[in-house]
Amino acid sequence: MKRAIFRAQLLPVLLALLVSTAAAAGIFHIVLTEEKEDELLTLAEAFVHSFDAGADAQEQAADLRGAGIRVTVIDAGGTVLCDSEADWTGMDNHYDRPEIAAAREAGRAVTLRESATLGRTLVYAVAVTEDGSYLRLAQSVSAVTEDLLRMLPALALGAALSLLVALALAAGLTDGILLSVRSLSESLGALKEGRAAPAPSACPYPELREISGQIASLSAELGSYLRQLEEEQRKTDYILEHLAEGFVLVDQEQEVQMMNRSARRQLGCGEEAAGQSLGRLLPNPRVIQNVKDAMLGHKVSPVDLRCRGRIYEVRFRPVQEEGAGLNGKLILTLLDVTESRNSSRMRQEFFSNASHELKTPITSIQGSTELLCSGLPLSDSQRQELLDRIGAETQRMSHMISDIILLSRLENSALEREQEQVPFHRLVRECVREWEAPAARRGVTVGAEVQPVWLYASPQNLRELADNLISNAVKYNCPGGRVDISLSRGEKECVFTVRNDGEPIPPEDQTRVFERFYRVDHSRSRRAGGTGLGLSIVKHVVDAMEGRVSLESGRESGTRFTVRLPLRQPPGQ
Repeated sequence: MKRAIFRAQLLPVLLALLVSTAAAAGIFHIVLTEEKEDELLTLAEAFVHSFDAGADAQEQAADLRGAGIRVTVIDAGGTVLCDSEADWTGMDNHYDRPEIAAAREAGRAVTLRESATLGRTLVYAVAVTEDGSYLRLAQSVSAVTEDLLRMLPALALGAALSLLVALALAAGLTDGILLSVRSLSESLGALKEGRAAPAPSACPYPELREISGQIASLSAELGSYLRQLEEEQRKTDYILEHLAEGFVLVDQEQEVQMMNRSARRQLGCGEEAAGQSLGRLLPNPRVIQNVKDAMLGHKVSPVDLRCRGRIYEVRFRPVQEEGAGLNGKLILTLLDVTESRNSSRMRQEFFSNASHELKTPITSIQGSTELLCSGLPLSDSQRQELLDRIGAETQRMSHMISDIILLSRLENSALEREQEQVPFHRLVRECVREWEAPAARRGVTVGAEVQPVWLYASPQNLRELADNLISNAVKYNCPGGRVDISLSRGEKECVFTVRNDGEPIPPEDQTRVFERFYRVDHSRSRRAGGTGLGLSIVKHVVDAMEGRVSLESGRESGTRFTVRLPLRQPPGQ
């Protein structure tokens, strides 16, 4: 690595030295050429001042020849009059030569070109005499090259010294880089082993110090990340253990790999279940067959499993993600659907009971109608009795249908968009006034203590709640009994209670009175005109308002229904 770094630094240095030396030589050549041009031009102008047009031009030109300078005299028409180095008698006319043309315009000129006579590159300097003739001096550029060659030893010495300095600097820089790299390597080793990385100040170079600092920061972040992973793992384990749904992971041999607390509780097994056969823990042929089919990639449906008095829906999901580390395994989830299945059963019973409850008044109406239409001799009192029965049964059937529709709307939350600020105390007083007369006919006394309470709810829901509780207290009271109604407002909720002196509700029936069509005494309820849906409506209204309803019943204290409703504010307040 050291050699590679050294070579990587040395090659650019050598290339830079070569380029700089060549550039210096080129610059020196240009400078020397320009100096030669200026020198020739100065000499030509000096020669013009000493040139005697009446004397022999050839002799005057020969005086400059010893300095290595070619002298040519040309008349105004371009005819060569003499030349110090060549036979000028046969030379072409020089009128169109570049240097002559330039001197004709400016009175002086300098040109660098190849001589057609000598076949060499010459520097030409031309000056114009008083009689219009041209005095041209020429010198070969080889003289410039010779001057440059004389400077090459100095250039080479400078390049050699520069190279030695560069080698020393490259060696020192290489050692410094290697030292920093070793420090970074130690930092990475410490990071791998989980140790603290060295301080960033150990690196002499700012860039590498920054990398070292980043490694130290990465070490701290990695430690924090590992701690977060451990924390997340603990959270995942906690969540998995405390899921309400059972979770079971089995492998292709149907051995249990993992089972959470809910699954162990549902199946009645302990932590030793891991590693055991699923068929031993869950001896259900349909579940085991679905596990086999799901392992083979077949689509399977959930299975209802009855275990320890509960109903669990078992779902099967094969793990097919390659990166999860669980490929080929199967996840079983056990969902407690006891309430859902019971609700389904209750819905079926509801429709059955509703059909039965509707069939009874319809049969009574049909029978009374047939008697009226049969043509039998009936007295006026008998006819009136049949008509009264038809009216009563029709009214009872209408109330029942209205209650069924209300229950359906409550279950579908159809009344939620009708919510508004409702004076609950006024609704309670209205219901009390409506039932005071029927209560008096039954010899029942009604007393009410009502505080002002405003609730954000459906007015129809609150009216049904109050009316059903008060009507039941009046209808199922004993002669001479009393109905006590109270409405009070607390800090976070209001409390609405209705108590009556009627026959107490047996303990075994108290948990079922809120079911649809459930009656403690069927004959008494039918005589009172009840539909068996009033308390079910009360329960639905209370649940929809996130409240609570409770029942207390005894021979000495009577029957008391207590409703607690939260004091909710309208949205946006």
